[in-house]
Amino acid sequence: MRHNSKHNYEDHDDGPRRRSGCAVKRIVRGLAHRFGVSRGVVIASFVVGFIFVPLLTLLVLGAAWFWVDDPERFEHRVSSAANRARNVYDRTFGSSTPPSPDVETIMADPIPEFPDLRKQFENLESLTGAIEAYASSEDFRLHREFKKI
Repeated sequence: MRHNSKHNYEDHDDGPRRRSGCAVKRIVRGLAHRFGVSRGVVIASFVVGFIFVPLLTLLVLGAAWFWVDDPERFEHRVSSAANRARNVYDRTFGSSTPPSPDVETIMADPIPEFPDLRKQFENLESLTGAIEAYASSEDFRLHREFKKI
């Protein structure tokens, strides 16, 4: 009895480091694994991207290819390019940008409280509710009919 040995070695849940298969399969598998979405979502995103903005999608596909093949190296290169761009900006415009804090520092800081902003948001939310109630009322329909006359 003859069977296809490809199915014996294919594991659908392994990560982006797996190098067998074609490049597109590796990219789709790696992005789906990295972002925790299904492969269909990744494929649909690229198809829609190629329909609406093909050049940008092609650039994203190329970047994803390098990112999936070696994420640490790609992220290091992007980080060093950002640092060089920041240094050029600082030299050109004479203003120093504060170094960006790492993720651990951001996550360790408690979320700041903004009582004034929270109060403004609640006021805006109540106004929005009043506008929605008026727009769905009979008075609104009646005023609209009067304006038409």
